Parts: sequence; C-alpha cells; structure tokens
Amino acid sequence: EMLSPLQLEVILTNPAELPTLLQKYDLSALLEDPVVAEHLSYYQRAFEDTAGGTEARATMEHHFRIKSRSYDDSTKLSEFHPIAKITAAHRPRFFEHMAGIQLTQGCNTGLDAGCIKWCAADALPGIRSQMPFGLIKKIREEYEFNFHRNQTALYWASDISDYRWRDKRYRDVENLWTLYRPFAGTAFSRGSEEHMDTLSVDRISIEDTKAGWKRAEKSIKRHPEAKQAPITPRRLGITNNVNAKNTAYGIGCFNGTLLTPRGGYSIVQHFGNHPASPQRQFVVPFVGTENTEKPKVGDDVRTVLASHVPSCATLRYNSNCPLYAERIWSFIQQYEVEFSNDDVPNCFFITHPISENFSPLGVIYQGTKVVGICQADYELRDGTRLVDKTGEDLDACEEQFGCINNSMLDTSLWMNMQYDLLERYLEGEEIIH
Repeated sequence: EMLSPLQLEVILTNPAELPTLLQKYDLSALLEDPVVAEHLSYYQRAFEDTAGGTEARATMEHHFRIKSRSYDDSTKLSEFHPIAKITAAHRPRFFEHMAGIQLTQGCNTGLDAGCIKWCAADALPGIRSQMPFGLIKKIREEYEFNFHRNQTALYWASDISDYRWRDKRYRDVENLWTLYRPFAGTAFSRGSEEHMDTLSVDRISIEDTKAGWKRAEKSIKRHPEAKQAPITPRRLGITNNVNAKNTAYGIGCFNGTLLTPRGGYSIVQHFGNHPASPQRQFVVPFVGTENTEKPKVGDDVRTVLASHVPSCATLRYNSNCPLYAERIWSFIQQYEVEFSNDDVPNCFFITHPISENFSPLGVIYQGTKVVGICQADYELRDGTRLVDKTGEDLDACEEQFGCINNSMLDTSLWMNMQYDLLERYLEGEEIIH
C-alpha cells in the first residue's frame, strides 16, 4: 500500500529489463514520480547505451538539471529532493544508518582512464550532477557522530577527484570531518602520483593506490573479456559477474543507506547471483512514508527496503571478515544444504522507522522473497545504544562479539547477529515474528 502500482512495477523490474519497460511509457512522465526517477537514475547505465539511449539520456539530464537549478549552499536538507520525499519522522533513521555519500553523479576520471567500461558500480560516463557543498556541511554538522560510528564513506559510483562545487574540491569536503577521516577512492591513472597528496588530507595514500593498480592489472589479465566487452545492459556489474560463482562478492561493501546527488537509497549486500541484483546488492529508493508496516513472510525484499532502513554494517572496515560473502558462504556450506546460485539465503536487520527504543527485526530472504522475520535479542535505546536483555551495553562485549572498536553500532556486532539468524534458519527453526 505504501508504493504506487507504477513505483512497484519499476522497482520490481530487474535492471537489465529496464529498456523493455521504458518502451511502455513516456520517460518524461515517469520522471515526475520522484521514487521512479531515483530508481531509474541509479540504473541509468542499463538503458543509456541501448537503442534510443541517447534520447533517454537527454531526457534524464534535462529533468535533473531543472531539479538542481534551485540548489545552492543555503539549501535546507528538507528542500533537497532525495530527502524531501522522506517524512521528517523517518529522516533521522535514514541518516543514522548512512554508509555512503556520493559526491558526484557520473565519473570523468574513470572515463579518461578507460575503467568506466567495466565499472562494477555502473558509474555514468561523464559528470552529470554534484552534491552542493553547503548541503554536505549541513549533513556533517547534524550527523557526523553517526557517520563516525558507521565509518560512512564519501564515495560511490564516482571519483572524488571529479568533485567541483564552485571553488570547493574533495579536500575541502574531507576537511569538514573532525571525528574521523572518511574512506574514499580514486581511479587516478598511472603517472599522476604527484597529484595524490593534493587530493586528500589523509585517507588516500600513494602506496595504497599503487597497490590498487596492481590488483586491478592482475584482474584484467585474468579476465581480459571484461575490458574488451562492449557496454550492454547485460554487463551491469560486469566486474563481479565475469567470475560469477557463489563465493564471489559484489561491488557492494555495506548495508545501510546511500545518498547521491539524485537519490536516497536503502542498500543491502547480496551474495549469490540474481538478475534483480547484478551488482550483488539490492539498491532501492527509500520512501519512508507514515504508513510503514512491518514486513511479512512472502514480501519482496525490495519493497521491504523501500520502506525500512537497513541497519548499517560497513563491511569494508571489519578486519575480522574482510571477505564477508566468502565467510558467510563457507558458513552456509557447513550445513550441506544445496542452493542454486539465485536462492542463496541472505539476511539483514532493519530499524524501526520512528521509535527510539526497539529491537531490530531480522529479515531472511532467498532470491527476492522474504522467508523469515525475527525479533532480535538486542534493543536499540535512545537511537544509539545497543543493549542485551539485561540492559548491558553491547559495546562492552568486544571479546564476545569480535568487535574491532567500541563504536556504538559496531559493524562486527551486526554481522555476528546475521550469522546467528542464518544459523537458526539453516537448522530448521521456523523464523516468523
């Protein structure tokens, strides 16, 4: 009931099938629906390079150019269209579990370097939109504590070296942060090492970038077809699908929310290989209306993510499980249960949209269907503190849960909760809240 029939149709269409869907509708009319516009914007690579894609690109860019004309450094959060569609009561949850902020829509650096052809995040070639610097500052001032807790990245489907907002560059954005240095990355080509130290204050080192180049070159040698293949809708998330096996993990490295210049999304990392998640993650516009209902067994996981914020788990920062999907798949295999490549069980936790004190709900799904709902044995109090049934802060349980730091919603904790929930499901427990 929360989503309109049109929104449901678009969100439940597999990304590679979007070109066929768009033949049924006038694109300009579709874009008048903000949820539909955000979804199409995220998967624009699916139809931009197809027959009629040039016209579709022009229509998309005109729509968002009109949207962005009114934005400047004085723009309020409530006036920014990815946030405006979320009711005020839901916005705190959206930001409290934010795992990524994408500064630009599109990528010039990757286009120049050639890696845009096989970008697993399906970055758009060429810069289309930028996040207003004043808006980033407002977000940081209000929510940096949450970002510190989540280790929120200033990076997604773009390149930080492309950021330009008047006289501001990425270094100015990074300098806004005081509690931690956000993760970011760059596709700088070889020969530009001397510019690296001017880009970032702290996080991006020349040596780390050289190591990244080396890994990328090895990957290209193993899979030359990834670099040479033409861009087609079937190649969404190609870097991961070239080596499409159950143990391969996708480009996604977090559960939580994502803010881009054109949309606000719920994201959950997905392992296995399903046409609904070519990047091996579900990415769905977050709606957050007042009539949010608890999910039910049989629901489509994408509709759950449209109305519920996934608990943030920034997997890239957890040194205990750097290859989360590999570990979870090994964990599943212990039970000697056969799953096809598109129905591997996955799970995540969702937050209550409004209440400050609640127990998160665990959601188990296979393919795209919810197969289990479970109330967690932990409670979130005051919107920040995880406590067990006795009221003890779980932050203090570092040894028990393998946490790597004492941040209030430590990602190790969420992942151990996911292990526990999957174990109960695989052992045959009927998990229905």
